[in-house]
Amino acid sequence: MQGIPFWYVGMSGDPLVGRAMGIVGNGSDLAWFKSFLYLEAYDHVPVPLRSAPRLIADPVVFFNFLCLSSVSLASGEVSCVSIVHASPTFSCIMNCVPDSPGIYSLLALYGASTATTTLACIAMIIDTPLTSAATFAQKVLSITSEQRVLLLSSYVPFFIIPLCIGVDMAFRLHKLASAGIRAQECSKEE
Repeated sequence: MQGIPFWYVGMSGDPLVGRAMGIVGNGSDLAWFKSFLYLEAYDHVPVPLRSAPRLIADPVVFFNFLCLSSVSLASGEVSCVSIVHASPTFSCIMNCVPDSPGIYSLLALYGASTATTTLACIAMIIDTPLTSAATFAQKVLSITSEQRVLLLSSYVPFFIIPLCIGVDMAFRLHKLASAGIRAQECSKEE
């Protein structure tokens, strides 16, 4: 089990996980990334717990959830199998939560937080130099173009899907707030 992070970093060249775990380079400047991991652990736990009854109650939704997601033991994050699965995964996530206004704020927070933290990770991956003779000679942490594609295909769905969730929930909350304001104004007129 302890070898999984080394295997993952060796295969993907993930500069974030590798440096944060001390596998490659110095991760002392990655306090922001480590804080994101803690935030995501705190942020992500309530969402599946709140969705669990729906997953258990509907075998089709549960099967889709299992088939379209996989757990990356190296980083402790759930990651989409591929970008192709982004749309069914989003649908699965949204179907896990019945149209219950009580969950809207939690999902808005989840979507905004996850999209924001993942965008920073995507920027870091894009900013990481591609491996060349110069980076190799200077012992600069770099990734191959294949590793960049692999990493982006893992991280980008975790930007797009939560962003869609956050925007959708923001519109739903706005609609609820507007209806509440209208109802309050109508009750004042009576």
